[in-house]
Amino acid sequence: MATRSYDYELKRKLRNNALSTIRRKVNTGERIDQEEALFLLNDADLLDLAPMAQQWHYRHNPERRVTFVVDTNLNDTNVRDGHCTFCAFYRADDFGGTLFDENVMQAAGFYNRTTVN
Repeated sequence: MATRSYDYELKRKLRNNALSTIRRKVNTGERIDQEEALFLLNDADLLDLAPMAQQWHYRHNPERRVTFVVDTNLNDTNVRDGHCTFCAFYRADDFGGTLFDENVMQAAGFYNRTTVN
């Protein structure tokens, strides 16, 4: 049991050390290295990552307003794959088929996209 507690404490200390190093770099405007980026991707909690990301964002974009564009790329074919996770026509119980122009435009309008390419 003591080994398990020791392993947990060691992992916690390593995690805290990594986060401290990354926070210091974010505070000073330094770039993080690949190992630190992988740590953030795989091991950091969102609540640890969010304040650092916000600080970095405000350094480069001081205005506190954030905007985004929801983009739709319509394929210029009416043949579809029912298991495509990229497009808006994905259906788990569907095996694909064809769409007609009115179906495509209806779906694009239904999702209220701001752009259609």
